[in-house]
Amino acid sequence: MRGIGRIATAAVITAMVVSAAAVASAPGVAAQQDRYPDVTGGVHKPAIDALGGTGLFDGTLCDDGRFCPRDPIKRSTMAVWLIRALTDEDPPPAQDSSFTDVPTGRWWVGHVELLAQLGITAGCGTDPPRYCPERPVTRAEMATFLTRAFNLQPGQPAGFADVDEGSTHAAGINAIAAAGVTAGCSTEPLHYCPERPVTRAEMATFLARAYVPTVDLSDIAPVVTVDVGDQRPTVGDPTGIAVAVTDVDGTPLPGARLELIVDGELRDIAIADGDGRATFTLDGPTGPLNEGGYDSVQVQVATTDVVSRPTGIFWQPVESRRITISVSPDSSHSGKTRTITARAFDGTAPMTGQSVELHIDGVFVGRVITGSDGVAMFTLRKQVHGPFDLAKVVLVDDRSVVSDEVLISWPMSARGSHSSNHWELVWSDEFGGTSLDATKWRAINNCPPVYLACDTDRPENVDVSDGMLHLRSLREPYAGTNKWTGSGSQFGPLTSYTQGDFLQRDFTAGRVDSAVDFTYGRFELLGKLPQGHGTFFAFWMRPRNSPYGNDAAGGEIDIAEGANIGRGGNRRGQIDAQLPGDGWGVHHVVHMGDPFTNPFTLTNLPVNPAESFHLYAVEWDTASIRFYVDDQRVLTVPQSDWFSHPRDSEEPVDNPYAPFDVPFYIIINNTVGNWALETWPGNQVPDTTVFPAEFVVDYMRVYECRPPAGTSVPGPGQGCETP
Repeated sequence: MRGIGRIATAAVITAMVVSAAAVASAPGVAAQQDRYPDVTGGVHKPAIDALGGTGLFDGTLCDDGRFCPRDPIKRSTMAVWLIRALTDEDPPPAQDSSFTDVPTGRWWVGHVELLAQLGITAGCGTDPPRYCPERPVTRAEMATFLTRAFNLQPGQPAGFADVDEGSTHAAGINAIAAAGVTAGCSTEPLHYCPERPVTRAEMATFLARAYVPTVDLSDIAPVVTVDVGDQRPTVGDPTGIAVAVTDVDGTPLPGARLELIVDGELRDIAIADGDGRATFTLDGPTGPLNEGGYDSVQVQVATTDVVSRPTGIFWQPVESRRITISVSPDSSHSGKTRTITARAFDGTAPMTGQSVELHIDGVFVGRVITGSDGVAMFTLRKQVHGPFDLAKVVLVDDRSVVSDEVLISWPMSARGSHSSNHWELVWSDEFGGTSLDATKWRAINNCPPVYLACDTDRPENVDVSDGMLHLRSLREPYAGTNKWTGSGSQFGPLTSYTQGDFLQRDFTAGRVDSAVDFTYGRFELLGKLPQGHGTFFAFWMRPRNSPYGNDAAGGEIDIAEGANIGRGGNRRGQIDAQLPGDGWGVHHVVHMGDPFTNPFTLTNLPVNPAESFHLYAVEWDTASIRFYVDDQRVLTVPQSDWFSHPRDSEEPVDNPYAPFDVPFYIIINNTVGNWALETWPGNQVPDTTVFPAEFVVDYMRVYECRPPAGTSVPGPGQGCETP
């Protein structure tokens, strides 16, 4: 059977596009041999292979069975492809044609005649009637051909700057744009290129996208799921994306057209087979390399609003040359001299005589030549920047070859675990497993209106690996429910919202809340902060249900936060977290009261906290709330400054310890944008080149003050103050 047919069976539909198994293999299954010797990759390959499997291209190939994907498609070939896509059999041979320029006796004459009889073409001229069979098809003509052939519905003007809405083909162009067949030839500005010839490869994809599914989804609520076999594939190694589409009862929907959306753009199309399944393939990142090789993958059921939850692919570069490093001794806070050993390989062979550099917290420290075994050794006799140094080794002649980072922890003179001040560890997470500990944390799903990102519990955003917690903010389209319960803005007008709304965002983020609450203690986090304009991280605490009210009236302790929204200028006001200037600033603040007040300070670090680990801590008791960065106390808010004034009360709370005398829980998040400063220039325009942006946490520890029995202490939680 050669034709696809307008009323094709599910099996034939499967052969049409899902036969792209020739390249789009399921996860873990190797791709089959290429169908055409000159089509070995590229975005059009799935459609070419799938349609070729139906015999649609028979008789229209180039010499030696080549497809000639870059050649313009002729109007005679267009007639053959369209008729075969519409009917089950080739039309009978025809000797004569109603068009004066169609040669007699050619095997494709019947296809041209049937195309005219179906009203899909009127030819290229009427006096005399001509078809112009050897002329390339333009993109404008292609739009009209497809619109008439597949009865595509007229759409609103697509906004192409180079399309005259009064032209002959404008309606067809708008129709194929509305149907998702094309997104144009450029985006800035939006162009369609109507006079440009269509290549044979492009036409195969356009045909696949224009095909009308046999399944009627008008009264069905489809459910589509996506499974990416390898979320960290190597660039150039195809990764399969398996898709299943069913109704709400789990019944497969064969014939449904499925569209692969990558980073918000249509990339490929497939038709669900008899089991409601299809497969796509990607072999490299679609976005710029400066976005970290991350792709956000979704699949939409065409003609509906149903779309799968985004799934992330983190593309790994091809690394024939690599460097590994180790540190000895690696015991935490060891006071001994540290030896950093680097091993450089090209494949399995050691790279000898190569110059490698040691960088600590992103700063050059030393250079060594590798030996015959590819090994170079560095010695550190003391800390470089602080109690937590981050080491990596770089190959000098190719700085893209760099080792992973290794954390070096040095002794600290004063910290919460010091035995002399009687802090006792009562709760901690060293993040040594492979997933978030559900007995300690809750990963949050929420699209709050006060940020530019939706928090998700996906491993793309919340990941435990390599002994660390990774909270990632990513640039990707995402829709979710707003669960925000705040009652208003403390700084200015809050973006209007309704709890329970379904919101669309251009970013996703990671947030975890502790599953347990604490009243008083020392809370410390060892972490490396995200970097980039628009990123907003926070390590903070608040009560779940304060008797004193919501927002500031209930109290909030921001142990370390930073909204990287400015680029220089008044750093105290702009809260620049990771951009150099007069230091890298990290913000510490206590929120309380109504009217709102916020005692705060800004700690300027000597090195970039996005390239170095630091210990951020707070000590909270009935005497004061004290903030620390590494060895240094940076802010003290005494109990005499505390107050609470609920919004629904005209009088402040008659309690000198309010609102900081109730249980608080811990929050760690890494989001995008900052509602508190939404009116400041540039705040809502993040630098998209910095994503993925990570907040990396090595550990989280909580201590309670446990003075020796019989020791007299002034009040609850007191007696263990760190100088």
